[in-house]
Amino acid sequence: MICRYCGKENVSTAVFCIRCQRLLAVRDLVSLPKTAIWGHAPLPPAPVEPPPPRRHVAHLGRMGNGNVGLYLGDKSDFLCIEVRDRCVLGRVVDGTTNAIDLSRYSALEKGVSRNHCALSWQGDVLTVEDLNSSNGTWYNSVRLAPFHPHTIQNGELLLLGKLDVWVYYR
Repeated sequence: MICRYCGKENVSTAVFCIRCQRLLAVRDLVSLPKTAIWGHAPLPPAPVEPPPPRRHVAHLGRMGNGNVGLYLGDKSDFLCIEVRDRCVLGRVVDGTTNAIDLSRYSALEKGVSRNHCALSWQGDVLTVEDLNSSNGTWYNSVRLAPFHPHTIQNGELLLLGKLDVWVYYR
């Protein structure tokens, strides 16, 4: 079953997407236990056709080596940042932090900390490190342990609290 939000292919018996943790379109409600999703009441029928997965193309041809393109939340534009040694993602409150400010993407409402996570290069590989954020940094449905760098693949989805961050790099 393909997730209509992120495009990840899941096993046919999955109820939630393994990448973005969103509810999948469940077609066969009879075979699921009544408490599998919403308690004891069955769900209404699933939509007829899910929308196509998101295609991010604004970054193509616009990023150099060492640059990282981020698609944040539901916005179709992208944020291009240069990651040299380390780049912190978070919220800027009264200019008290050196983080890339994600406030215009509803970061506060979605649980992004002031110093939420850091992106850095280890050779040609991009890593993310949670900076002990309150609502966590998630990668492939797994909450990352604070202060332990984790490799990110090109085109993957991170969740900063509840803010979707699609990461692309060269």
